Amino acid sequence: HTPLGDPGGLSNAGSTNAVFRHWIEFSGASSQTAPNRLYGMSGVLTVTWAPSAEVARLGTPPNPQAFMPGVTSGPVLGQTWDPVIDHASFAPSATLDFALFSVGPANTPLGPAGTLLCDLNGSVSVLTTPGVPFAVAIPNDPGLHCASLCVQGGSIDAGSNPSLANALDIAIGDF
Repeated sequence: HTPLGDPGGLSNAGSTNAVFRHWIEFSGASSQTAPNRLYGMSGVLTVTWAPSAEVARLGTPPNPQAFMPGVTSGPVLGQTWDPVIDHASFAPSATLDFALFSVGPANTPLGPAGTLLCDLNGSVSVLTTPGVPFAVAIPNDPGLHCASLCVQGGSIDAGSNPSLANALDIAIGDF
């Protein structure tokens, strides 16, 4: 426990609300959610650290697994998430890659295009040049902490024909 007023700990700052500065007691492995406690004048403030997650889902019938997790980072608060579509064996003549973001999963076969794996209600798309990682800025907003989203990758060819790849079911984390 760090008493109020210790450098790098908690400061009362002249009010009854403890203010978090630079230090936090971190316990637990990085692969698990680890509770942290900040002790102040009026009780305990619990801060939960959670890892980001990217879990591939192919659907039924299965789409090709070509939408790959972030190249440099997972979906982390305040960071840029950069998943990429691998064209080694998927849509080699693509002219555009897209990522469809949704709050919920789906499993709707669409014939030759593949299986739609994210609910289109309230969805948002991000576009990029084929093979170039997407650059998705994750706001440093506590309201997004541990949020779960469905993200599906796909490509469009010169004839405007879509091809759907797998989905990544993500959880926005702290690391």
